[in-house]
Amino acid sequence: MRWNHFGSGIRPATKANVGILLSITLQMTVRLLAQEGNTSVEQFQRFASGNEPIKEATVYRRISLTDGTIVNQDWVRFGYQDGSWYAQRLSPQTNDPSHLVPLRGNDIAGASFTHMWTISDKNVHVAEKSIASGSVPDKYSQLPHDLMIRSIALGIPVHDLGAIRWQNSEFVAEIVSSRRSENDSASTNTLKGTLTLNANGQPSRVEYPDAGSIRGAVVTYEYDASTNKLPSAFTIRIKGTEKLYRYQFLSLSLGKKELSETKGYVPTMFADMSLTRVATVWTNDRPYTVRDGGTVPAFDTSNPRRMGTLIFGSLAFGVITFLALFYLRRRTQVKQNKKT
Repeated sequence: MRWNHFGSGIRPATKANVGILLSITLQMTVRLLAQEGNTSVEQFQRFASGNEPIKEATVYRRISLTDGTIVNQDWVRFGYQDGSWYAQRLSPQTNDPSHLVPLRGNDIAGASFTHMWTISDKNVHVAEKSIASGSVPDKYSQLPHDLMIRSIALGIPVHDLGAIRWQNSEFVAEIVSSRRSENDSASTNTLKGTLTLNANGQPSRVEYPDAGSIRGAVVTYEYDASTNKLPSAFTIRIKGTEKLYRYQFLSLSLGKKELSETKGYVPTMFADMSLTRVATVWTNDRPYTVRDGGTVPAFDTSNPRRMGTLIFGSLAFGVITFLALFYLRRRTQVKQNKKT
């Protein structure tokens, strides 16, 4: 028996109605059982939320049209752990396209637990995370950082990992939808989407609607033995467009690295320290360059004003630590000069 909302009493349920109800109940039960204790789903959700440490991954991103025309290609290698990361763009070697080499003219970008940084053979730039907006580490890390984040988030359009909250087959994510200029705070929107499993209980599809300036999309996943329970590739098709964004994991090594001594990934892990570099530290006032044992305002060579002295320590302790200590020393020296 069931209540008839359109009548004033009760009426017997038909066999057809009972059959439909049982079918729906069975489908829901199977779906919940497929997710409960499903290690593929659990690892997928941990990975996309940034909770699976990555020693190193190499990803190929291809933008193409539905007719197969390639619009753009990118390669990036990266590592991520506890909010610390590094990312470097790559390109196929000219005489051996199967071998990837660092893209010429591009710095390695990254972040320790406290600082953002970029390093090349000629320069190293460092900025505290809290004041990094608009700095060289902020601007020059945007593309490799975005490639890394989209790869880890498995196509869900978040700007920072940890912004995704899962509830069984549904998720909610806080996304950055628009920013008028680098001086404006970004506006955020809530994005809601669903995860679908294939017959093997693996995540096969994510779909989300429009949210703010973010267009809705469908993300489909591919699997092979190389990435264990995680997708080996995925393709994003943004609704209302003819473009396809395909991300392929060429390699993926999971697990933690020992980063406690360096307090995260730092430039010395990726650079030839025998090279002489111009070191620039970005502050909430302006950038300063280390020069001849002292510091001067960066990009001001006409009449540089020395802002204090620096006793050079060993770069083996890491450029991040080196420049962070230098910045504190400079700030202390300025305060002492004001007192005198």
